[in-house]
Amino acid sequence: MSPFKPIKRANFLKDDFTKQLNDLEYEMKLLLPFLGAEMYKLERQIRSVLKAIDCIKGGFFRI
Repeated sequence: MSPFKPIKRANFLKDDFTKQLNDLEYEMKLLLPFLGAEMYKLERQIRSVLKAIDCIKGGFFRI
């Protein structure tokens, strides 16, 4: 077994996870303009998830 296979697998998982984060971020940003004042709590939760996504993408994957 090649010693490089785990690294390739880790890179694939990282890329897949990053793609999923990007998709989630995009969908949440699409929702924000349609939330009214009655949905303020949901809007705050979505914004906190978006902030967490930015933190993960910004520092978690630096190898």
